[in-house]
Amino acid sequence: MFTPPSAAQRLHLNFNENNLGISPLARQALEECLVQVNRYPDRPHGELVAALAAHHGVSPQQVVLGAGSSQSIHVIIEAVARRAQDRGQAAQVVMPLPTFDAGLTAAAARRLPVRGVPLLDNLEADLAALQAACEDFSGQSIVYLCNPNNPTGTVVSSAELKAWVQSAPDTFFLIDEAYVEFVDDPRFTPADAWVREGLANVCVVRTFSKLHGLAGLRVGYSLSTAEDAGLFASFVPEMPVNLPGLLAARASLTDTEFQRRSLEQTLEAREIVLETLDRLGLRYVGPNGNFVFHELPHSVGDNRSYRRRMRELHIVVGRDFPAYERWNRLSLGTPEEMRHMTAEMMKVLGALE
Repeated sequence: MFTPPSAAQRLHLNFNENNLGISPLARQALEECLVQVNRYPDRPHGELVAALAAHHGVSPQQVVLGAGSSQSIHVIIEAVARRAQDRGQAAQVVMPLPTFDAGLTAAAARRLPVRGVPLLDNLEADLAALQAACEDFSGQSIVYLCNPNNPTGTVVSSAELKAWVQSAPDTFFLIDEAYVEFVDDPRFTPADAWVREGLANVCVVRTFSKLHGLAGLRVGYSLSTAEDAGLFASFVPEMPVNLPGLLAARASLTDTEFQRRSLEQTLEAREIVLETLDRLGLRYVGPNGNFVFHELPHSVGDNRSYRRRMRELHIVVGRDFPAYERWNRLSLGTPEEMRHMTAEMMKVLGALE
C-alpha cells in the first residue's frame, strides 16, 4: 500500500533504483544464506558464472563478475589500457557526454586522457564524432558507450554501431547495457549477440541493480572473448561479489515472473510520467530506461531550483548534469508512487506556466 512521503520518509526518485524491491526467490536466498556466511563463496561464484554463461549463450570462460557493473567498467578500462601500455602504446578513453560517470572516474583514476564528445541535438550519441576522435589518435582508443545512455535514455542504432565495431578492429568497445531490459526503440539490439558472434574488440557489461533491484548487493558482470575475460579477471580482486549477492543474483535470474512484473510496472510508471509531460508541453527524449530525462520550463529556473521545490514536497529527484542545467533525470518508482509524483509535478510546474 502506498504511503505518501514525509520528512521522515522521502520518496527517492534520483538513483534509477527499483522501488518495487527484489524477487521473492532472491529474498528467500538471502534469508537462507545466513547460516553459510562463515564459508568462502567459491562454489556459488562458479554457479552464478555458469548460470550467466548459459543465459547469454557463451562459455563460462567469457564471464567475469564484478561488484556492480561500475567495478567491471573500472577493471576493463584499466586492463585494456595496461595491455596497450605494455605494447608501447598510449591509451585514451572516448565517450559521449554526459553519460554514466564510471567511465570518467575510471579514466581519471588511471590518468588516462578522455575525449568527451557532446551529444547531438536529439541527445543521442554522435557516432561520427566519436569515430573521428578515435581515428585522430595513434594509440589504443577505448570507447565507453552506455546504451541506452544514462542520463538521457537515448540509444544509438545497433546497426550503425556494429558497422563501426567491425570496421575498427584495433578500437576497443566497452558497451554498458545496464538498462537493456527497458528498451523499446526498434533500432536497438543487445550487444551480447556480438560476443556470441566472436567480435574480439567488444565487451558488454550488465548489472543486477536495475530490473532485478539488487543495487545494494553490488552484482555486475562482463561478457567478452575468453582471452579478454582472462585478462580482466587478473585485475579483479578474488571473488569480488560476496555470498549474499551471489545467491540472490542467481535466484533472481531464475525468477522470470518477477522480471516480467518488474518490467511491466516500470513501463506503466513511465507512461504515467510521459502523459504528464505531454500535458505540461515539456520535451523529453528516449526514454529507454527506468528513468525519464525531461526539460524544465524556464519559469522554474534550473534543475537545482526544481530539486529544491520537489524536496520541499519530500520527493528527491535527479541531480544536475553539466550543459543540461534545465533538464531533470526522473527515476521511475512504482505506478502508485509516480501517480503521486506527477500530481505534485503538475502543482509545481503547471502553476509556473
